[in-house]
Amino acid sequence: MLADIIRLMRSCSASLFVSFSNTFLRVFRLIFVGRINDLPVDNAPDVEAEASLILREFPLLTDDQYKQSRKSFIKSLDDNALCALASRYNNGKSCRVVGKASGSFNVCVFIEFYEDRAKWIVRIPIEPAFDDAWIKLESEVATMRYLKLETQVPVPIVHAYGRDVCLTRG
Repeated sequence: MLADIIRLMRSCSASLFVSFSNTFLRVFRLIFVGRINDLPVDNAPDVEAEASLILREFPLLTDDQYKQSRKSFIKSLDDNALCALASRYNNGKSCRVVGKASGSFNVCVFIEFYEDRAKWIVRIPIEPAFDDAWIKLESEVATMRYLKLETQVPVPIVHAYGRDVCLTRG
């Protein structure tokens, strides 16, 4: 197997893309330039190697910093903006925030309308948890629409979704 790796490295330059899977799902690109030096494998000739690690989007937060960033995001949610958003999609009915809950990836804000006591949930992706929360959200909405149209599986009604409203303070 090492001989196969040596053959790969004998080319002037070869690039390998390695996916690094962790909380931040970052990608590193490892580039091998030159030749490998002093490797006595299967009578392979001496080759020299220079490896460099090119970094793309290196996670800049420690676990503690990530947790703090997540808490700050949740605290920054503006109840008035959340109620205004819910009211806009429910014929201008007045409402209030009656609770919040969060998991690893989303915050659920529970809204209750005064007039008819209807309860809605505003579900917000936690910004520090995703590289592109919008793609995740679109996928979830498409999945719920498909399930509603093609199956008997009960799914919540999606009154609206988007990314054009600021729901945080500051």
